[in-house]
Amino acid sequence: MQNLINFFGAGTLVTENIVITAAHLMLDKTINDFGIIGGAWDLKQLAGKTIQWRTATRIVSHPDFNKMTGANNIALIVLETSFVMKPPIGPICWPTSGVSFDRERCLVAGWGRPDFLAKNYSYKQKKIDLPIVSRSDCESLLRRTAFVRSFQLDPTILCAGGERGRDACIGDGGSPLMCPIPGHPAIYELVGIVNSGFSCGLENVPALYTNISHMRPWIEKQLNDELNKPYKTFPIYNISYD
Repeated sequence: MQNLINFFGAGTLVTENIVITAAHLMLDKTINDFGIIGGAWDLKQLAGKTIQWRTATRIVSHPDFNKMTGANNIALIVLETSFVMKPPIGPICWPTSGVSFDRERCLVAGWGRPDFLAKNYSYKQKKIDLPIVSRSDCESLLRRTAFVRSFQLDPTILCAGGERGRDACIGDGGSPLMCPIPGHPAIYELVGIVNSGFSCGLENVPALYTNISHMRPWIEKQLNDELNKPYKTFPIYNISYD
């Protein structure tokens, strides 16, 4: 997403005219405050044939979003005009029901800072390979830090990372955490959304992601009822990190 001058976060297409992102990015935002760029890889090269610009017509943030705990940190952006579905733009797959990705290697993609001390965001999209961390391991690891001695993981959150120098960072909010579909390693599904973290890239300090599998009932309700967009699982021919 771009606010005419400054990049401030990311989202992922779930239908041709709906982007899923983090609710914290939408705090104090109106539909006139930002635009959405599809098909971008290098933010210094936004005039190419693959680039599509769109504006928002509605923001639907989860009513129970808690900015202190990160619970329910999810929002949908309804576009005024649908994206044209052609490579590299396309909707991502939903996570497979009942499948655990604990300890799997997955990807997070975004344009946030390359590390905590960096002053600028990345112009070129980063793709970082990370392990999914189980709930029990995540709580145990974070309780050992000085950040959160009594940490309890909300059911709407999952953890990933904890490897030195490999992490989402400031500016990656709303970016997708994607895992390969079992049996189809070249196809990815949306498992999480960058939610929050404790610094960036610290060893044994995982970052927090909104758990898409847990949030599916709310997402489907918005698509089916409030947004009048019949829910279905989309095939993926290319991943768009919009």
